[in-house]
Amino acid sequence: MDAPAVVVAATDPQTRAAASRWAAALGAAVELTDTAAGARRHWSGASAVLVDAAMARRLVQAGTPRRPHVVVVDPEVGHGEELWRTAITLGAALVCRPDPGSQTAVLELMSSALEGRGEACVIAVVGAVGGAGASVLAAGLALSAARRSWRAVLVDLDPAGGLDLVLGAESVPGARWDTLDATGGPLPAGALVDVLPRHHDVALLTRSRGGATTSTEPAEVVTAVRRAGDLVVLDVPRHPAAHGVLGCAELTVVVVPEDVRSVAAARHLLDDLRQVAGTVVVVGRGLPGGLGRSGLAQHLAVPVVARVAHRGSVRRDVAAGRGPGRALDRVARTVLGLVGLGGTP
Repeated sequence: MDAPAVVVAATDPQTRAAASRWAAALGAAVELTDTAAGARRHWSGASAVLVDAAMARRLVQAGTPRRPHVVVVDPEVGHGEELWRTAITLGAALVCRPDPGSQTAVLELMSSALEGRGEACVIAVVGAVGGAGASVLAAGLALSAARRSWRAVLVDLDPAGGLDLVLGAESVPGARWDTLDATGGPLPAGALVDVLPRHHDVALLTRSRGGATTSTEPAEVVTAVRRAGDLVVLDVPRHPAAHGVLGCAELTVVVVPEDVRSVAAARHLLDDLRQVAGTVVVVGRGLPGGLGRSGLAQHLAVPVVARVAHRGSVRRDVAAGRGPGRALDRVARTVLGLVGLGGTP
């Protein structure tokens, strides 16, 4: 028997109704089920799977493997660590409520799944406070992926730029944000990536030193570059105005230094991110005498998946324009493993 285009596995009536409407809007064949066995029957073959929170827990308990294009939809979706771990285990790209505000993101994900487009995974990195080390981690993720032969694109969304300085790529020729306006139309994926600066096998999009403000929409750029690579890493500012692009990301990583001030800032930031992002996790940045990973986990209701150890060598290497090198490889492997990029293609 052929697999349906979309499986809706839920016992919650609001979730079943909303998911069915969304699938119908795309003209997709839908199979409704209220059992884990029914969901597992077409788990691998369906283009997309929508589950409620209770069904997601049952599927994890049954040992269901990760897969792409999973959405957790539930009217009572909370933001505790248990739910996010469940979503990550299933490979969910989005966690949302069955209301009109979720429709655009869900339809975009389902449309991508139904069209069978080969698209890169998108990971966004945000610092809880200034100087948290988000840009360094973003660079480390892209470099680690490139060393494993994944095609990686690193996108600097900070209006001030500077990610090229972290990599030591400020002198590498190629297109910057302020030169993209000359395209005058939809950005062609392959051509765009080909003209970006490339350093250590990572394609980089950042700002020119003293360059003009660009009118190119970040979401348009992400849509283009994700069609031409395996991984897109976004270095995202803390300002809420920049957070709209987080709906494009399968995983949002918040870097939180292990001190009380940073934890307080992270709580406010996480409240904002939950309105726009899908799966959110925390990476702690070690500090002498800091709270430690367990301390962060006690104060933040999201998974703390890794910890960047306090190393002066990383700071010195970045300051010297050498990038983070391999110092972040262990943390990078953990984060990349969450989205199925832990090995080689």
